[in-house]
Amino acid sequence: MLKKRSISGLIATIIIFLTAFYSFYSLTPHKNYEKNIDKNMFSTTKAMEHVRNMSRDYHFVGTKYHEQVKNYVIAELNKLGLQTEIQKQFSLNDKWKGATVNQNILARIKGTEPGKALMLLSHYDSAPFASRGASDDAVGVGTILEGVRAFLSTGKKPKHDIIILISDGEEIGLNGAKAFVENHLWVKDIGLVINFEARGSGGPSYTLMETNGGNEKMVKEFVKARPHYPVANSFLYSIYKKLPNDTDLTMFREIADIDGFNFAFIDDFFDYHTKNDSYDRVDINTVTQQGDYLMSLLNYFSQKDLDNIKSNEDYVFFNFPVFNMIYYPFSWVIPLFFIALFLVVLLVSLGKKYGKLKLKRALLSFFPFLIVLGISTMIAKYGWKFLLMIHPGYKDILHGFPYNGHYYIGAFVLLSILITFWTYRPYWKKMNLLEIMFAPIILWLIISGVFAYKLPGASFLIMPLYILIIVYIFELFSNLNKNIKILLYTLLAIPAILTISPFIDMFPVGLRMVALPISAFFTILLFSLVFPLLKNIYFRRELSLLTLILTILTFIMAEAESGFDKNHPKPNSINYMYYMDDDKAFWETYNTVMDEWTKNIMGDKLLKGSYGKSNFMSKYNTPVSYHSSAPKIDINLPNIEKIQDIVIDGYKNIEYIITPGKNTNRIDILVDDDVEFKNIFINRVAFFKKNIIFTSENNRILTYFFTEPGEKLDIRFLYSSDQKPELLLYQSSYNLIGNNKLGVQERTPEYIPMPFVINDAIVVVKKLKI
Repeated sequence: MLKKRSISGLIATIIIFLTAFYSFYSLTPHKNYEKNIDKNMFSTTKAMEHVRNMSRDYHFVGTKYHEQVKNYVIAELNKLGLQTEIQKQFSLNDKWKGATVNQNILARIKGTEPGKALMLLSHYDSAPFASRGASDDAVGVGTILEGVRAFLSTGKKPKHDIIILISDGEEIGLNGAKAFVENHLWVKDIGLVINFEARGSGGPSYTLMETNGGNEKMVKEFVKARPHYPVANSFLYSIYKKLPNDTDLTMFREIADIDGFNFAFIDDFFDYHTKNDSYDRVDINTVTQQGDYLMSLLNYFSQKDLDNIKSNEDYVFFNFPVFNMIYYPFSWVIPLFFIALFLVVLLVSLGKKYGKLKLKRALLSFFPFLIVLGISTMIAKYGWKFLLMIHPGYKDILHGFPYNGHYYIGAFVLLSILITFWTYRPYWKKMNLLEIMFAPIILWLIISGVFAYKLPGASFLIMPLYILIIVYIFELFSNLNKNIKILLYTLLAIPAILTISPFIDMFPVGLRMVALPISAFFTILLFSLVFPLLKNIYFRRELSLLTLILTILTFIMAEAESGFDKNHPKPNSINYMYYMDDDKAFWETYNTVMDEWTKNIMGDKLLKGSYGKSNFMSKYNTPVSYHSSAPKIDINLPNIEKIQDIVIDGYKNIEYIITPGKNTNRIDILVDDDVEFKNIFINRVAFFKKNIIFTSENNRILTYFFTEPGEKLDIRFLYSSDQKPELLLYQSSYNLIGNNKLGVQERTPEYIPMPFVINDAIVVVKKLKI
């Protein structure tokens, strides 16, 4: 017969497992909203129909289907009774070095009163060149189209205007949004922006605020809007402000000082910017969550004065089941830390006074705890490197997150817990609970102090420290029955498990698999909250065995999914490179692991690296891996005409008109050596606001996308006449596949084009000695 303590321990263990499961389950909706849905409500099915219609083919700027998607969006807005406007505007982005002619789609819903308008924002262009753009960003556009339909069908009038911007050229460098902010008269009317984005094809949608000041009013108003499934916290807010990631909303904040909300989902990162960013791979629960965000905020902010949405003070905030959101001002952060510090010092002193804490034994608790932290993080770090060695094909997934990534996360998390069980096995009987808890309490105290002073947005992670302090108080002063203690300590751990568990998965998803050590580190920290439970149960050995079995099974499942097939296609790359000055042609690939499709094209005589610049255009500075000789064919070459070459006041002005060859999609211009320009003018528009230095590492001057037949590029350089810059011009046409002269056939289903690099292109390289 089971002892009462075993029964209570079993119940507590089940509660812990269910809590961890619910912490993930609660992040997205799982209800079927399509049953008996009212016409005034957001319909996920209708939003998905928009996604299907907009993602039938790739539609980056300048493509045929880009024009069709634009016309589709206009037609759908017109169906809603809205007049549309096309803002056709050339735009440059000096940060991302992108330039193109954008065609932004605009509409406006008139409000009943004057005042600052609410903007709904998403982009309709897909990433060059193979992405169908279903998640990024047909889901965003579809969410807005369906949300506006549902809102208008209620007959409710907004208090102030609602401006809809479906931007263009986002994937080139936020160019459409920049063009709107810098050139359109409506920008002065906007008080708040709601932007929908994606960096994957599913998972929870995160709330990422962008502000130039504090977030106090944004947080409070967001809570009042009452979205049903908010995934928002100030930890992400603080990190996002420090990272170089930008969205269209960034242009509004940086240039026009307009704040706003991003709602972005980032899971299944391996689909991002690939052919697999397709309708079939979109997570319908994610779309429902995007719709919930939109309808909650649209219904609230459409009736809200937006003239004074700014604030100076920042707030700590985090989502929490039942309560939705919890928040408090940054001014509480330091006091909360010092209260915790005072309590820890007091309780340790009282523990010594009452003879329940022996300091030498308490200090000894650091030995197993630091061993567990060190071994777990090191195994996660070098374990991933080992997996890259035995599965070198993972290196060709430039996202840094393989198809079976979640299995690996689960396996390393379980392995970290297993290491904890094994390491602590002799200590459960050697030490009392106060002594075992000493090391976790001190480490949580140190982390809380670091967060309080360096990253206050993450200071809500002080919660586990306070939970351990409460457990310490009960252990020090109460004589509760052990069964009651087990259940009490389990219930105390629930808030922290609900809040922190999702971060363990989020770090590798958001920061790639190299962040596995962070997950292992937080796993051990969070697991320390169940030390009071483990100390008081009999079946630690059985739990350890169960963890071992689950760890092995999870690694087996990960390995079973480690190969490539039509459902998990391997990315590969091929370009035909023609070097005009040398009159030579080569095949080039970014693949670190050659596959049959690429080998059939390049042959067996491979040379390492590139004949020219090895990474002339890659998001992560991915170098060309191999090149081989290719046949020379007649291709459309660029015509470069020098129309000005003069020196004024010691500065050389040299201007070119570049007429691209037929079917050219883009031209990239790079420096071949270090050079400083006073300025560069693209189509007679100044590119930079001050002198800029280009180096061999920072070598890309411009990426220009052509959008119309007969379009030309006018580029003028202004630099000190004592320099002799040498530039490289790359003309790229995404028409290698199916080229009759080269005989490159379509990929078989188990392969997809590699993203983040030039791919499937005929590239002409020409030196410019200016």
